Amino acid sequence: MKTQKVQSKLEEILDKIEIEKFPEPILTPESTNRKYASIRNSGGIIYKNEIILLPTVRHAKDKKSRIHVARSKDLRNFSLEEKPFIDLNSNFALGVEDPRISKINDIYYIAFTEFLGIEEKDGKKRNITRIGLVKTKDFKKIEERRIILEEYGNNKNGVIIPNEKGFYVIHRPFMYKGKELKNPAARIAYTENFKEFKDLGIFLEPRKNNWDSARVGINSPLVQIGNIALMLYHGADSNNIYYLGLIIIDQKNPRKILARSKKPLIKPEFDWETSGKNLDAEVPNVVFSCNLIPIGNNELITYHSGADKYLGMTKIRIPKEIINKIA
Repeated sequence: MKTQKVQSKLEEILDKIEIEKFPEPILTPESTNRKYASIRNSGGIIYKNEIILLPTVRHAKDKKSRIHVARSKDLRNFSLEEKPFIDLNSNFALGVEDPRISKINDIYYIAFTEFLGIEEKDGKKRNITRIGLVKTKDFKKIEERRIILEEYGNNKNGVIIPNEKGFYVIHRPFMYKGKELKNPAARIAYTENFKEFKDLGIFLEPRKNNWDSARVGINSPLVQIGNIALMLYHGADSNNIYYLGLIIIDQKNPRKILARSKKPLIKPEFDWETSGKNLDAEVPNVVFSCNLIPIGNNELITYHSGADKYLGMTKIRIPKEIINKIA
């Protein structure tokens, strides 16, 4: 009965979360004099009293994406650095995107998607993707760039969670044991050295006839608010509309999900998310994020992209009276 009561309280938290979505994007191709074709899907973290974002930036000249650094001291006004932080790799990468940042001691681990090209098989074209990993201490220099979980083939949405001896890695492969997955789920693996991985099974899977029925993936590292451990995730429905929701994780066992959003937390609404009269879309009806940042005892912020082209922001508030119920 105790477990059921805790589960009920956790679901109550997710049902009562309040959001404040800002109606205008904060970074757009127009704000950079169209030097870039899109600014989207950004990692984010607080570093030395400023917000560091790592947006995916598709350059207008060659149409290839790189990961840049953007900085802000007031949550909203960002300066975007021109030089890429994670650039194309001459050996294999045709694009890099979708970084997630996990701080472990004084090192920042960044998992991201390496786009390697397009393959055609059985009359279908598929993107060739892998999960890349770099480390940094200062968001100026990267260290130890490598590919992880390569044995899964096409893969993305990598997120790292530390444990006492090693690391959990959540990812979303498109194939498993040589079989293409119709409705891809997030899986979890364990590693001590980022070279050898033990598969621990499915972490989060789509729900039939729901807003997250077609595919799911984890969007943010684990963040702590009071006694609650949260992660942001995305789901797409049968119409390929993308939404964002939350899961609550067992702090003692990150493999265990305790509660999950019944309804989307963030959905496409504004022109810059859906494709409207004033702001066109790369891909309409998409909201996506690679960050979830605590900014107070019961508040968080996520910088999410709209229509695969613009970067906006949403504040998330968990009522304190709800948090205090969780011992």
